[in-house]
Amino acid sequence: MSRKVAFQILLEYFSKGKFLLPQLLELCKKKGLSSQQQAWVQELTFGVVRYRSTLEHFLVQLRSDNNTKKTRLRLKEKVLLWMSIYQFFYLNQVPYYALLGEMSSLAKKQANRHFFNYFYMLLKRLPSTSFSLPIGSDVKSLSVAFSYPCMYIEELLKDHDIAQVKSLLLEGNQVGRVMARSRNPESWQKFSGNKVPDAEVSMAYFKGSEEIQKIAKNSDWYI
Repeated sequence: MSRKVAFQILLEYFSKGKFLLPQLLELCKKKGLSSQQQAWVQELTFGVVRYRSTLEHFLVQLRSDNNTKKTRLRLKEKVLLWMSIYQFFYLNQVPYYALLGEMSSLAKKQANRHFFNYFYMLLKRLPSTSFSLPIGSDVKSLSVAFSYPCMYIEELLKDHDIAQVKSLLLEGNQVGRVMARSRNPESWQKFSGNKVPDAEVSMAYFKGSEEIQKIAKNSDWYI
């Protein structure tokens, strides 16, 4: 069910430009998904959109032989493949056998038999295909490697050197981190956690629900 909901959301996003979050909240509520299932759908849908350029690059490599790269793909077929590749590379908690079984079942319901056979063959290739990302520092290589528009990267390069740009692109692809500011200079001096480097104020990163709840109740910090 979760993958089907994710597929519907992504298809509407790519075909009609519908916003992800309103769709996600509405569909998950309509289908009666749990909060855990909703979080998984959000990770999959947001992840596919965030890494689409990289996923498309991997898809080209997956279809690299002369027979398969000639097969023309419709949008919904690409969405199914992007979802599969994203799970294979970025959702480590999804076993390959689960990915193969669940995505094959979804493809069988959403596409014709000819594409399903082709889709299944590509999924079987995932573990044995040699994937690689561009290592160059030119705009096009950075766009594929970090999955950002070339125009955005060009704008960053006007104000930052290449090392800073790579750092910004990498940071932008990470899950948002909770930060808190210290109220107490004495406790800050003793604090040995993840301090935000080069910050003008006393800031630190926190992760994990228990750690965040603990900090939220501590009068020495405010989020």
